[in-house]
Amino acid sequence: MKAKKLLERITLDPNVMTGKPVIRGTRLTVQYILGWLAHGASVKDILDEYKGLNEDDIKACLLFATESLENTTSPAAFQNHWSRVCWPASEASTNLPTAPFTRTSEKSCLLQRKSVISDSLGDFHDIS
Repeated sequence: MKAKKLLERITLDPNVMTGKPVIRGTRLTVQYILGWLAHGASVKDILDEYKGLNEDDIKACLLFATESLENTTSPAAFQNHWSRVCWPASEASTNLPTAPFTRTSEKSCLLQRKSVISDSLGDFHDIS
């Protein structure tokens, strides 16, 4: 299915789920579906749970997220967050160090990032 056709499956209406992108005809947000996938659910798991959906609905969610991120750069707040994770507080600032991993090892920083990402996934609904 072509990208444009897939994206038609996602709608934004301020009167539905406070304007979050949802799968057309449902109250299932793109964020909710991505949360399922991020927690390890398979497409089959989601389709079994929501009989009205099909595989193209899930693809549409993934494509919508991809398209939404297409023209983004790392926002300052996100950069500041990673600077706090990978560098001591005394060095964390709006200006990231020019040489990453100067104060901690690369492995240590990556492990810290993995931990932060895992913590942030807790914002999604727990589906286990």
